[in-house]
Amino acid sequence: MLKRRHIRALVKLRYHQFRNFLFSNRFKEFLFFLFFVFIAFVFWLLNALNYDLEDNVAVKVDVKGVPGDIMFITPQVQTVDVRIRDKGTKLINYIFRVRDLSLDIDFDEIDNKDGRAAILTRDLLAARGSFPQTTSVVSVQPDTLFFEYTNSKAIKLPVKLNSMVRPDIYHYVKSVSIVPDSVTVYLPQRNTTPYDCVETLLIPQQSIGDSTTIAVGLKEIPGAKLIPEEVSVSYEVDVYVDKVLQLPVTAVNFPYGVELKTFPTKVDVAFQIGSDDMRRLRDKDFGAVIDYKTLDLKSEKANVTLQYVPDYVRNARLLQTQVDYLLEWALDTIPQEP
Repeated sequence: MLKRRHIRALVKLRYHQFRNFLFSNRFKEFLFFLFFVFIAFVFWLLNALNYDLEDNVAVKVDVKGVPGDIMFITPQVQTVDVRIRDKGTKLINYIFRVRDLSLDIDFDEIDNKDGRAAILTRDLLAARGSFPQTTSVVSVQPDTLFFEYTNSKAIKLPVKLNSMVRPDIYHYVKSVSIVPDSVTVYLPQRNTTPYDCVETLLIPQQSIGDSTTIAVGLKEIPGAKLIPEEVSVSYEVDVYVDKVLQLPVTAVNFPYGVELKTFPTKVDVAFQIGSDDMRRLRDKDFGAVIDYKTLDLKSEKANVTLQYVPDYVRNARLLQTQVDYLLEWALDTIPQEP
């Protein structure tokens, strides 16, 4: 309770101090000073506006009356940056009222068989009377407006990926998807070159360890309009898992009546596999074999090789590359000593 009483007393004291300041002679002198500063600023502004000044104005040029079967390859609405010079009193209108001007061009003025048109910007501004006679145009950017359009039917082209993205040593790219996987292409009327795809810009080399989505632009086709102009490339990344399986040793290319027995009967194969691919892993997808053609009958050891492995594993290797072996011959196939 005592603390609240002190706060109320402090607020009341500050209020009376501020009120006394508003009615003090010092505050009245400060108001007079601000008034004369304002008067001086007004006279300075009026004097400055009597001189020639320069300012930038954006002029939007829009093509109107476009038929429904026409598609613009260049932007239909283009902006021209105009630097003008005039009295400050005239430029105020552009600064506060009409900084953004617009000009309309009828499509019939640019229509031709080639589907291309070039218009000098200064001539366009002069013909439309965009500025008063007292206003001087200092510079214009760009000096020429180019319009290109087509009435050709749109075609759908698939997107081809250019990428140097690679997974790190612990991961692999399970799948790559492009959205959208095809784009709409409007070719210029004069174009006769066939296209079968649209390529992306090169995604620079980088190593990824997680699923990633990258926005990438498309390579331009000269004079064509692409919708959209960029696509999203998604890399689905999975982690590699170390795995060891025991595989039976299989005999291949052995003659009729010869049976192979190995000690041990199974060997271990080590490999790396994606965690999602573990579900489809089967022993029969691997082949650990002893080939009779490479067998040294004078040795007690036989070489074991991996004849085939699944295409979704990597770094597959046998942990035992040799086993002891014994050949059993049928009675009618036992080789005779010379």
